[in-house]
Amino acid sequence: MGSALHALALQTSIYTQRRLNADQAVAPSHGERNAMSEQEAHDLIRKQVTSNDIVLFMKGTKQFPQCGFSGQVAQILGHLGVDYKDINVLDDPRVREGTKSYTNWPTIPRLYVKGEFVGGCDIVREMFQSGELQELLNQKGVPTARRVAGAEILSMGGVLPPD
Repeated sequence: MGSALHALALQTSIYTQRRLNADQAVAPSHGERNAMSEQEAHDLIRKQVTSNDIVLFMKGTKQFPQCGFSGQVAQILGHLGVDYKDINVLDDPRVREGTKSYTNWPTIPRLYVKGEFVGGCDIVREMFQSGELQELLNQKGVPTARRVAGAEILSMGGVLPPD
């Protein structure tokens, strides 16, 4: 078993080195990348949040969240039957960092409704539980398929009931 683990570690090390070499071969210098990519990331973010009613910057996708917090927000939006654009920040570290500076908000996920930054998981969950999220969506004219009482999520210990 020890030799199998050693072989796996060696294989992982070779893969990691190849990946680092590939990244270094195509990436511009560090200072050049940061100066250009932050502006490009902000332009992308601005375009997405202004051209979609709801945008969720998250780790993973709405079909396959890769973080519990992202999964909770995706679950809330799915439970409300809201159509939204999901952007996986794990696909591009420049977008991940760009969303932090764009909103001055340190955590992921980040939810936008009609171009307005709403907040992260804790804020979205609290707004959902109190009914404020549904009210905001109604005020902004965002259609939802389901109207639910905020107490429903509380009674399930933070987990949404199945459809």
